[in-house]
Parts: sequence; structure tokens; C-alpha cells
Amino acid sequence: MKSFTQHPYSINETYIQHFKFASKHSVLFILTGLALLTHGVFPFFFEKTASKFVINMYNKMLSRRKNIIRTSSKIISNRDPEYFI
Repeated sequence: MKSFTQHPYSINETYIQHFKFASKHSVLFILTGLALLTHGVFPFFFEKTASKFVINMYNKMLSRRKNIIRTSSKIISNRDPEYFI
């Protein structure tokens, strides 16, 4: 059971909170991938979708990281934002 809760706890989340966040964003990644496939075939569709998604996701990760560091009672090293997904 510890292996399921260790990472979520390290970023001040419950298992359910972490699952919801990861599930929601995995669906968004899949949808963005489908938009990119469509864009590959029809370059006039979804011209800025991937760029907007990447920028939005990066900003979410930075915001999330700042929130985790601010609210954490643990000392968190300077890790890359993607660790906090």
C-alpha cells in the first residue's frame, strides 16, 4: 500500500487527489495527440493547439510546484516541475 501513497504524500496529496489530477491530464494529452494527428493530415486544423497545451501544462506544473513548496512542511529540493505531476 505504501507504494501507492508514497509519491502522492510527498507532494501533499491523497492518492485520490493525485489519481484525479493524473487522469484528467492524461485524457488531455490523448486529446492533444489526436489534434496533432489531425493537424498532420490537415495543417489548417489545430494550428496552435499543441503549443497552447504545452504552455498551459508547463504553467500548471510551475504553479503546482510553488504551491507544494509553499505548503509543504518537508524540505523539497530543487527538482524539475515534471516530478510534481
